[in-house]
Amino acid sequence: MSVAESMTLRDCFERFYRSDELLPRTIEAYQNTLKHWERITSNPPVAHIDNAVLRDFKVQFLAEGKSPATFNKNRQHILSVLNLLGPPSHARERDRENLGLLTAVPYVRKARESEKRPVVYDDRHVDALYAGCAAATWPRYGGEIAIWWRTAIVLGFNVGARRNDWLSLQWSAIDLDRRELTLHQGKTRKVRVLPLHSTAVEHLRSLRSETASPLVFPTRPDAAAPVVVERFKTSLYRTWRAIHRAGGLTDPADYRTFHQLRATCATNLWESNPGHAQQMLCHSSAETTRRHYAHTDPGLRRAVDAIQQPAAFVRGEDPGDPPPPPDMILKFPA
Repeated sequence: MSVAESMTLRDCFERFYRSDELLPRTIEAYQNTLKHWERITSNPPVAHIDNAVLRDFKVQFLAEGKSPATFNKNRQHILSVLNLLGPPSHARERDRENLGLLTAVPYVRKARESEKRPVVYDDRHVDALYAGCAAATWPRYGGEIAIWWRTAIVLGFNVGARRNDWLSLQWSAIDLDRRELTLHQGKTRKVRVLPLHSTAVEHLRSLRSETASPLVFPTRPDAAAPVVVERFKTSLYRTWRAIHRAGGLTDPADYRTFHQLRATCATNLWESNPGHAQQMLCHSSAETTRRHYAHTDPGLRRAVDAIQQPAAFVRGEDPGDPPPPPDMILKFPA
């Protein structure tokens, strides 16, 4: 009996796909997908997984009320494992190490997702939160707490780094003279050198004068190792809500997350150049930036408002204004 005839999807993940290179949360995501797979399907050997099996999994998964976006994440995990088992290919570099245990890799289409507009910060939110930082009482890292928080907001607004990435940022990764930040991304393990706005540089200089820690955002005076976010989540978010209240943002609709700072950065850059937004967020696809982060409506609305209109469409504000000449009125077929 061949390996593909004797091993399930979970067996193949544990033996061939899982490695020390995967982050714990990535492994956890795959484990959750495998639980769904085993619950919904008969858990066949991988040699018996074909397009029909994947389609049935999709139908039943969505029938349980799960969102298309959730299915698409689980789909990607399943196809990633199956692809590793398929024949090697030179079309993409990452496929060259495929194991050849399957002669062909089965496939199922993505579920169609309805697009949602990302929530972003406007000037009112930024001004209120910046002022509200004066009321912050955590973290007690030995310097002025308001500077800690204001620098975090400015950096998120201008760089769009993920929460865990800016909390673990070290001064050795920042060149204030060259106005550059070397970002080591925990989620994707990518390393990118990103430009810094002069406003971000000035805030970083102020924060640098407040601490001798190697961490840009230490949470205690003796902090030297990267922040373990799970340990400080309660204090982090309790303080973040207090900053909202202190800034007068008491309506639940006015609450903004750290991740929405990332979307705000993407939106601001997208309006001038979509490629720049993609680069700053370190995405491999501009479509990922557009679909999940860039609130394109403001830029699109300005573009629409700038369309020159025929004179026949435009009437004066004064009801007494004469109508446009008949030869300027557009004619449409009956």
